[in-house]
Amino acid sequence: MPPRNLRVEDLSRLISGTTGFRKCHLAGNSLAAAVVSVSLLFVAPAGAQVPADPAVLTIEQAIQQAAQNNRRVRTAQLEILKARSGVAMARSRRFPNISLGVQAFQLLSPLEFEFDKGSFGRVLGVPVPPFDVSIEEPRQLVVIPTATIIQPISQQHRLALGVRQALAAENARREALRGQQQTTATDTRNAYYAILQTQQTIDAQQEAIKFLREFERTVQQRVENGTALQADLLEVRARLAKQVYDLTGARNQLAQQEEQLNQLLGRDVRTTFRVSVPAELSADLPELSALQERALRQRAELRQADWGLRVADLDTRIARSEYVPDVTLSFQALHQSQLQVIPQNFFQVGLTLSWEPWDWGRRRANIEARKRTAEQVRLQRKDVEDQVLIDVNTRYRQFGQARELVTVSSVTRDAARERLRVMVDRYGQNLALLRDVLEAQAALADTNRQYQQAVWSAASARAELQRALGEA
Repeated sequence: MPPRNLRVEDLSRLISGTTGFRKCHLAGNSLAAAVVSVSLLFVAPAGAQVPADPAVLTIEQAIQQAAQNNRRVRTAQLEILKARSGVAMARSRRFPNISLGVQAFQLLSPLEFEFDKGSFGRVLGVPVPPFDVSIEEPRQLVVIPTATIIQPISQQHRLALGVRQALAAENARREALRGQQQTTATDTRNAYYAILQTQQTIDAQQEAIKFLREFERTVQQRVENGTALQADLLEVRARLAKQVYDLTGARNQLAQQEEQLNQLLGRDVRTTFRVSVPAELSADLPELSALQERALRQRAELRQADWGLRVADLDTRIARSEYVPDVTLSFQALHQSQLQVIPQNFFQVGLTLSWEPWDWGRRRANIEARKRTAEQVRLQRKDVEDQVLIDVNTRYRQFGQARELVTVSSVTRDAARERLRVMVDRYGQNLALLRDVLEAQAALADTNRQYQQAVWSAASARAELQRALGEA
């Protein structure tokens, strides 16, 4: 089938009409972009069944799945469970320690017990024993099972501080989990926006290919009519081949980005999906001072530092409690059946006091070291607070600058589109060279790429600002 005759007006419609490049406008200070599809274009052979389109994955769903299934988030959740076990261990130390044991020993020589006559007194005038008695226990293995119960008494204060310290450590792990969730949400947004940017790059490249193919037919007609050179047609075909090559590279990059997003979501990297432009890109922001206050309330690093300071203070109090003597209540039961002379069962209850009056300054030095550690944590907490404010200020300024870049890129792109339309019209009137049209088309492709990059750079800057605010 011979190529159809294409007029210059048809090329103009490719530039500015419904089949032209997709437009993305900036209304006021808000960002907006056209909803795009992430599925690659495949040409199905005749008679083949076309597979169903993958399900749409919104950015909200992606963030939710990442918060539940991301492997780093799940690792942080396991840290909380480990800290919870530490709390249970600390609480168990306040209860009695019950232990069962067995003592076994071998007599190396017989045991001899001698009782003189009347050594136990007299009963009704009869001496007990009535005569001298000698009892001998032969050499044998003696087994004595024991049961012991030990209850700390004066240590209860120190053990209670240990429980509170373990609870503070668990809360610090919770804040670490929240911080990991915030980081994961930011990484998910950035990966999502990267896919959208690449998809729009693919769309723009497909439109450029469509334009070059139509323009190739026009130049071929002019070559046949003798109004254009064969070199002009070859140059157009070279540009078209380069554009097809760039499209292949963009599709490969898109596949890699989809795999990386699947990994962030904690699912099979081969899962197929489509994405859509989130509505949050057009949201406005409050004043910087309000954002600073929000960040100081929400940032996980600050709350984690607060719990770390609590742990350090409790550590100091635990060190002070070592001056209190250890008083322990104990109960012990023993049973033996091999030795006939002594009773079979023994029961005892007692108090044990242990105190070290002279430690040569060890406890005092330990307390001073714990105090210095707590002071270090306070300084680190203040440093984290300053870093949070600097982070918020920097991200806020970067986001404002990124939105202004979108405005500049939009105006530049519109100018390039108009210049290409003029060049196509002038080429149709033999008032412009083919090189001028191709240069205008390349300039439009470049400005369109810059605009797309500016749009998604602004989206990424907003995601970083949300992370700086402590929002998941």
